[in-house]
Amino acid sequence: MDKTIGFVVLLLIGLSSCVVQGLTNDFGKLDESEKAKILPFEGFSAAKSGYIFEINAKDLREELKRHEKSMVYFFSNGCSATGCKPLADYIHYANQHDYRLFLVMNGYANLSSTLDQNVDAPLFAIDREYYNTRLSYKYSRYFENELMSLPIKTKQDNYRGNIYLFEGDQLINIWLSLPEE
Repeated sequence: MDKTIGFVVLLLIGLSSCVVQGLTNDFGKLDESEKAKILPFEGFSAAKSGYIFEINAKDLREELKRHEKSMVYFFSNGCSATGCKPLADYIHYANQHDYRLFLVMNGYANLSSTLDQNVDAPLFAIDREYYNTRLSYKYSRYFENELMSLPIKTKQDNYRGNIYLFEGDQLINIWLSLPEE
């Protein structure tokens, strides 16, 4: 029994020194200047560049109804995968193809990598409180399901992509990455 307790104590000490990112929305890990960039959501017309507003998919779908064509890019800050591009590329593509663009981050880990891009567009983040869970994998799935008009707790078997194209609030397509132009 003493060996088990010793192992558990060592494990807890080891884990307490680790910084785990992405398990929650990581708001508590932000510095004060980053926290100051997150403002209460008071509607899409009040959203302005340089700030982040927490939203849910229900409100986003209501806003999509107001636009003929929209593109929702759902992303992780600091993504280095081959499909991830600078946010300016998504802005450029949306402008070139007459899409209203919504940039939605799934949490605040590596937020500085997004803020350093000086994006000339409002940024959005998933409102985890709306989805009543602290776990990012859950609130992200709930957000995406609601965005696709699926039952919120649906479990998906395969990854479809993170670029959602809409006509009004009707989902038309989901892409893994921007097409090459």
